[in-house]
Amino acid sequence: MKNYLATLHDWSHIPAGSIYRGEGMFDFSTDTLPDIVKTKTKEVLEDGTIVTQTTTIKTTAERKKEGIAVSIAVRTKPIKPTRQEVIYARLAVLTLKVTDDQANLADAQANYNNAAANVAHDQTTLATKQTNLANSQATLATRTTQLANAQAAYDANPTPANQATLATRQANYNTAVTNVSNDTAAVANAQANLDTSTGNLANKTATLDNRTTQLADSQAKLSASKAKWGMA
Repeated sequence: MKNYLATLHDWSHIPAGSIYRGEGMFDFSTDTLPDIVKTKTKEVLEDGTIVTQTTTIKTTAERKKEGIAVSIAVRTKPIKPTRQEVIYARLAVLTLKVTDDQANLADAQANYNNAAANVAHDQTTLATKQTNLANSQATLATRTTQLANAQAAYDANPTPANQATLATRQANYNTAVTNVSNDTAAVANAQANLDTSTGNLANKTATLDNRTTQLADSQAKLSASKAKWGMA
């Protein structure tokens, strides 16, 4: 197998393992020189012995023989972006920031709406529980009066009928007491839920305000940049 340095015909397939050596020349090894070669500029044996050459650029075989790197990194000067490219890049960043802030504001608005709905629900629930408690308290007052009357009637005339009435009034009174206790606990629980949802709403309101400010700020920066660069 021989090592060649050659230029190739336009649109040719580049031989496998080729190394570009500059000036349109490719460094590759093969047994038979392919038809894609336009100009052979150097032919070298595997041991690095030069057969023919029209250039001093070293091939892989020569480099191996001399103990130097087969390929070297090509240092390129960083390309400085044009002013227009810098402007468009800056506008792209600012536009993306506006888009992100719009999405964040939409999320904050949705969270606020949910929190507000929860507060409204908890307020309605609390009002219902408070009404239930008021009704059960009124019922307890009635049952208390009924029990007192039944007790007085039985004390005045301890007949079996009055005793049965007293037992019924006592049972009704006990039920009313239980209902008031349960409704009181329900009101306390509803109030706790309302307090929690109200606190959550306050947090969502603060977040919404913050997101609104952020969007206004990013929109202002984008508008200012467009105006500065004559793109308003």
